[in-house]
Amino acid sequence: MTKPPVPPVNAAEAVVSDAFGEDWRSQQKYSVALVDHLGHAANQVAGLCHALGETASADALRRAALWHDVGKAHPVFDATMHACNAAPEGFLAKSPCNGRHSRKFFRHELASALTWLAQHDGEPNADLITYIIAAHHGKVRMSLRAMPTEEPAPDGRRFVRGVWESDELPALDFHGEHSDKTTLSLALMELGEGEQGPSWTARALNLLEHHGPFQLAWLETLVRLADWRASGEEQERA
Repeated sequence: MTKPPVPPVNAAEAVVSDAFGEDWRSQQKYSVALVDHLGHAANQVAGLCHALGETASADALRRAALWHDVGKAHPVFDATMHACNAAPEGFLAKSPCNGRHSRKFFRHELASALTWLAQHDGEPNADLITYIIAAHHGKVRMSLRAMPTEEPAPDGRRFVRGVWESDELPALDFHGEHSDKTTLSLALMELGEGEQGPSWTARALNLLEHHGPFQLAWLETLVRLADWRASGEEQERA
């Protein structure tokens, strides 16, 4: 007895692509200033570390939470947050505007991680903090690769997840931290030792070897939960 062939399902690829590009958590009923949200997330992660007895990585987690959304000052993200008249002036972490990013697959957390690393590379736990920042939405982890249908950057520049080589982020002061005006480099995409030292993949594999997959997942989850809790409380207070 023969059976007819199973018809192909074409919707899955579109769903996956949309998942990598969506950013619905940043589109909320009430606006929240970026600097305020960074402080709220840091407070939440400190509370989680205290409640769960996480002491070894508490400082790294706090720094990661403080910097996790610095990339929202990127011009692409900022334009989306101000795509309607309901958004107030200034850098925003949350906005009532429902616009889409001008660059498909843009990931603000990658811009955050690159901004942090550009200013702190070589410091204790710099790679770990970079990884946690990049992974806190579960979209960027062990490698930096452009999506198959991603629009290339002009002039042959490197590009990945909507971030282009030489993009600039403005300076920002927040809760005892200072981020310089930063020109982003994507040299980390290249294999081997390059102009930024070890590649992204080499750094991630070193973290995996040192901490193990479960510890990395645990640290990533704590910052993600802190982010969610901060966002929830901000909307409740508003």
